[in-house]
Amino acid sequence: SALHRAAENDNVEIVALLLQAGADPNSLNVYEQTPLHIAIEGDHPEVALALLGQDDVKLNTGDFGGDKALHLACAKGNLDIVERLVALKAVVDMCDVNGETPLHVASAHNQEEVIQKLIEHGCPVNTSSNDGSKPL
Repeated sequence: SALHRAAENDNVEIVALLLQAGADPNSLNVYEQTPLHIAIEGDHPEVALALLGQDDVKLNTGDFGGDKALHLACAKGNLDIVERLVALKAVVDMCDVNGETPLHVASAHNQEEVIQKLIEHGCPVNTSSNDGSKPL
């Protein structure tokens, strides 16, 4: 969609215009990614925050691999986005298709500040993924 393309190109002005015109912030591309997934994965925090400012944005939608916005923000180590997602009540212990929580992802990418934030918000530290690995 045009919103996906604007998010991919880090064009926060076009994202804002499209949202004002009624673009769906929860629309999915062929990889089942929302514009929020695209913004976070592309490391475009201003676009991600604009999307997170929408009342109807869905925080816990999984893409083709089951990654939610929080998984992607944890992989990138974007503490501001992680904090915003948690403040908006993103589920901190949802698993992807591999059974990994956002804490697994943050740990795998050595994102210490993100790990701390997730633990503060109740992400369980002993959850096993599908292969039996634990996040810490």
